[in-house]
Amino acid sequence: MSQKVMVSVIIKPVVPVERLHVYDAECVPGRADVVIDASVEKTRWADAALDAFHSAIPIKSLDDFELSVVFEGEALECRDDHESYSLAGLADVVDSVYGFDDADNAPMQEPADASPR
Repeated sequence: MSQKVMVSVIIKPVVPVERLHVYDAECVPGRADVVIDASVEKTRWADAALDAFHSAIPIKSLDDFELSVVFEGEALECRDDHESYSLAGLADVVDSVYGFDDADNAPMQEPADASPR
């Protein structure tokens, strides 16, 4: 069995929750945990996590959200040379936390140091 690494995709609405598409408000989580095959270089973890996330969880209005990827409190950056969905087969969404904090539109349980994508 190959080794896995777990990261979290943090999904934060950038518009008031009541203005989200009805599907997005009901079906997009505030956080998604993603396991990535350890053969993927750390510099590609954010790309692999987002590939898996977008493959598993469609978003109707992507412009209404800010997505970031964190590993043990460290914000991970996407690479400019990444080809979308090319790493989807090396990562899987394994858990999701639903709901947003209406007070400031932040996803529930968001790490303080998550940087936006």
